[in-house]
Amino acid sequence: RTPKINGTGGRDHWPRVFSVGLAGGGVQRGLVHGSSDALGGEPEEDMVGIEDLATTVY
Repeated sequence: RTPKINGTGGRDHWPRVFSVGLAGGGVQRGLVHGSSDALGGEPEEDMVGIEDLATTVY
């Protein structure tokens, strides 16, 4: 969701920063990959795009 509230008091879709839980296939437990800014709105390091994530999963 967007890091800021929109004009109608809600939040919109926000593909820039997201969380995902993965399990199995040799995925390391407790791994945190990358980081975001203080508001969680923009990536800061080790960015992974949704295309890269989809390629890894499928």
